Amino acid sequence: SLLEFRSNLPIYDKDFEPLPRSLTLLDLSRQGSVEGDGFKDLPPLLRHLRLCMTSEHLSKVSAHLCHLPESITALEMPYLSHVDTKFVRALPPTLLQLNLSRVHALSDAQIALLPRGLTHLNIKAASTVTDGSLSNLPPNLTFLCLQPNNHASNSPTASPTTASTLTADAARLLPPTLTSYGELPRALQREYTRMYLQNQLQGAEDSPKQQSALPRWASSNLTDELVNLIPAHIRSLDLGDNRFITEHGILRVPIGLERLFLPKTFSLPGVLFKYLPRSLLELDIPNVDGLEDSNLLALPPNLTRLRLCAD
Repeated sequence: SLLEFRSNLPIYDKDFEPLPRSLTLLDLSRQGSVEGDGFKDLPPLLRHLRLCMTSEHLSKVSAHLCHLPESITALEMPYLSHVDTKFVRALPPTLLQLNLSRVHALSDAQIALLPRGLTHLNIKAASTVTDGSLSNLPPNLTFLCLQPNNHASNSPTASPTTASTLTADAARLLPPTLTSYGELPRALQREYTRMYLQNQLQGAEDSPKQQSALPRWASSNLTDELVNLIPAHIRSLDLGDNRFITEHGILRVPIGLERLFLPKTFSLPGVLFKYLPRSLLELDIPNVDGLEDSNLLALPPNLTRLRLCAD
């Protein structure tokens, strides 16, 4: 039986009733074809719904949200540009994931009305989110995407005239359950990464069992100053997407590392090979500057995997 259905065909509310009753995911990418009248006829086991309806149908949509199946846990409405309190209040309480990635404004009160069980939230175009707003976020979030103020004007989903005003202090107001994010203002990313690393250091003292690798989001936000906070028990460090660390930080990574992947946009001088952790078993250097034969002899002696690229 069919479990997932994705389509860009013009499917309307009247077409919901004939859909297979076994569906758990429905993704309709045609804009403007659904207004909400048919929500009551959606398959009863549906868990994930993605609709590309626009805000011109917002009042109709809000009136029919209560008819979504009780099984619904993920709702994506990425083409809504604005919402009102009636819409937010009507969101199903069963939601775990919510994508409103083009909504430009959410008030503190509206954020407080979001379903409390949410674990994933994408509101990356909402420029009205303030430090105070974060204390109203659902308490069990594990993933969050907010507007990045460092390149808001270049984002196709961002407000063209305003940018996020969130500060580094707001990191302390984020839910403690947060383990990853899509985008955040740069100051908030850096401070949250610092807090995460400090918590990891504290955890290493309290418990002998710790993860051996930093999460990709934390590695991507490391700076030269934050490297000193990497716990000594970390054995794997993937800096492939990092745009902030320099050679000064790389030379201070934990001496017990076994796997190290350097940034794709960074060139490591060959003369610095001798300062890499001697414990390394895997090493990925996407770009080497000034490589000489003698530099190869200075690589960690126990390497089993090496990727080396030079201009």
